[in-house]
Amino acid sequence: MAKLNLKNKWLAEKLNKNHSTISLWCKNSRQSSLETLKETAEVLKVDARNLIYSTKSEKAS
Repeated sequence: MAKLNLKNKWLAEKLNKNHSTISLWCKNSRQSSLETLKETAEVLKVDARNLIYSTKSEKAS
């Protein structure tokens, strides 16, 4: 959202969610449902995979 210069409040209005909920998602403190993730990706016009933070650590081979 920062790259697109969009605010939590804007996304909250588009998704009919509380702006504090959006903030928790952005800080990765809480996760949305898969359905909401899909809807969020559609609103932002991005691939849903771009919204997922990987918890898998990269290991050198």
